[in-house]
Amino acid sequence: QVFITRSFEVLRPDILQALNRLSSTVYVMMILSVAKHPLTVAQIQQRLGEKP
Repeated sequence: QVFITRSFEVLRPDILQALNRLSSTVYVMMILSVAKHPLTVAQIQQRLGEKP
């Protein structure tokens, strides 16, 4: 379904707000996961398939 008209009138602001909050939540979770458990260079290389 389309939630914005051709004249850019928002028909479902609740859905747009929920999507915005979801993307913000994912971004914050990514930052927290890196900050709490930072990877070492060796771990990054291992995940990329490179030899240390």
